[in-house]
Amino acid sequence: MEVLRPQLKWKSAAQIEYDAAYSLLTQTQKDSFGAWWFSTSTKRTLVISGDKGFSNAAKILNWCRGRSFSDATFNLAVTNLASTLGLHLVRESSFRPSPHTGSDSSFLSKNETNLTARNHARRAAEAAAVISGQKPAPTADYRSAAESVRGRTHSETERLNKMFVMKSGTSEIDWEATNTARRRVAGL
Repeated sequence: MEVLRPQLKWKSAAQIEYDAAYSLLTQTQKDSFGAWWFSTSTKRTLVISGDKGFSNAAKILNWCRGRSFSDATFNLAVTNLASTLGLHLVRESSFRPSPHTGSDSSFLSKNETNLTARNHARRAAEAAAVISGQKPAPTADYRSAAESVRGRTHSETERLNKMFVMKSGTSEIDWEATNTARRRVAGL
């Protein structure tokens, strides 16, 4: 037995079930099932290879036993079996690579993603100024300047990041004054 083992081909339970169902068909039924099974629409909806494919084919052939072998019957079998016995269906991803590549043809380019509300407002103001024919006023981003101030050590940088100057009478941060204060404390 051990001498013959490498020469033997073992079949899975799904393949045995499929072979049993397929062997009961006439040649005309085999031809019509094969034509439907390898059609493009079937390949897009059902797994047709491997053990999952054998399992799908066996379930469909058993369901069609005693019925006419036509495309309509096979499609009806898929509809009924998918909800009851659970056929193995092809899962298509809705992801389409072209809109997400960040190229010029994509939905949003990389410089248009992850913008803050401030950046959106600045861009809208610049666009409005261009439309009206005016030059946009130069803007200084004091917040990013203040957040980029670094100390000599990590702990000093942490202390600087916790330092804010508030606008008088409000709970808003005065980023210009905060930037100046952080730079002064950091020795810049």
